[in-house]
Amino acid sequence: MKKLILTCALVTGAALAASAQNAPSAPPPPPPQHPNSNVAGPKGPMTEEQRQQHMAESQARLMEKQYALTPLQYSGVYKACLEFTKSMDEMRGPGKMPKPVDHEKLEMEKDAKLQKIMTKDQFEKYSLTKRRPMQQQPGMAPQGAPVKN
Repeated sequence: MKKLILTCALVTGAALAASAQNAPSAPPPPPPQHPNSNVAGPKGPMTEEQRQQHMAESQARLMEKQYALTPLQYSGVYKACLEFTKSMDEMRGPGKMPKPVDHEKLEMEKDAKLQKIMTKDQFEKYSLTKRRPMQQQPGMAPQGAPVKN
């Protein structure tokens, strides 16, 4: 009787192992694509205008979540971000790099527009959390300073 049970268990185990070997495995998912890349996606490569709109929408959505914007405020913030993105692209152009002074001027114009759109509390929170220029970030060496190793 023991031999019969042992034989049945071995046959069942072998059958399960054999069927597990034949199960098709799912193909690995494709790597995530960076949203700002110009690589062809399902609808082809992004045009410059589509990229600008995408960037403005991303910034506006982030602000909508962070500062609890109303739909009307979101619309104004999106327009301000789109204007900023277009102006930066014009300044960059092919082979050009915007001067920090010009970039700062555009940032101030954008901030002035956002101040008109947001409530006082929302704009204060934005002012405290907005990204600071590279040379002002703690732990960063000023531009042109030697790097310590």
